[in-house]
Amino acid sequence: GVCVVLVGDEDAGKDRCLFSIQGAYKLYDPKPLQAALEEAARPKADPSSSPGLAEQLREARILYATAFTLTNDNRAEAVASFFAFGNPDRIPEQGTPVSESKRRTVALNLSSAGLYGGGMSVMHRLLPLLPLVDVLFGNEEEMRSFAAELLGRDVRPELQEILGGVAEHLRAGATLVVTRGAEATAVARVGNDAGSECEARLRTIQVRVPPLEAPLVNTNGAGDAFVGGFLAGLGLGLELESCCAMGHNAAAKVLLQA
Repeated sequence: GVCVVLVGDEDAGKDRCLFSIQGAYKLYDPKPLQAALEEAARPKADPSSSPGLAEQLREARILYATAFTLTNDNRAEAVASFFAFGNPDRIPEQGTPVSESKRRTVALNLSSAGLYGGGMSVMHRLLPLLPLVDVLFGNEEEMRSFAAELLGRDVRPELQEILGGVAEHLRAGATLVVTRGAEATAVARVGNDAGSECEARLRTIQVRVPPLEAPLVNTNGAGDAFVGGFLAGLGLGLELESCCAMGHNAAAKVLLQA
């Protein structure tokens, strides 16, 4: 597959986060993505034409974005179209614009606890996207801040309360992935029994994080590396435990680099 990482020129060689808030996300122009989505929703006119972004979208099995992209209305609109392209059946008024294509997995990373509950909050742009999300990633601090703003109250640090608060706003079948540093990663699947208590709806597993083979050097970018490894496993059709293992392995490589 193809993975595109954007960093600003001044950060080249330093910035290790996908779509960093310090890097090129400020320069991102959503218009090419919007145009490619419109083209990808139509049958390919010339089968012999060279592959571009629209063709990559047609072939994609996983669509991923970070919440940093939601700090601007134009980008947020592009991300909404991006996610709707992946899950057209969840937008009743939109119909099914990609009827001949397979359903795609839509993944979102909460990105930073600072995006929730403060002056930079992106909740008003993120909330309409939640019904389209299949996999929601965040570390424990991000997930707790997100849950607190969702519920309009403080949330205790207990993992199940955090998961339960977020799960109330996710569709049945969605998956929550919460990284907790060296502690086990929590993976929770939202069940179909929407009428029951929220915690009962969650099927949660804990996946052990292997110890590092050398002293930790730098945590910057480890969360993004984990998501990359996890989604690679998902694309290969692996079980959630194995996806976590791939994520842990990718994060470990980053943690040991300066």
